[in-house]
Amino acid sequence: MENHQDHRLFWLGMGLAMIAGFVAAFPVNYWLIGRGVTHKH
Repeated sequence: MENHQDHRLFWLGMGLAMIAGFVAAFPVNYWLIGRGVTHKH
């Protein structure tokens, strides 16, 4: 039988990582878009 606490800890960590990624990426993306940098192929 699996420990349900492990699942909660995993999803808590995943949620915190998603928030941290958003907080880290948003200002950089905002700055790049403001400077006119776009995706180029």
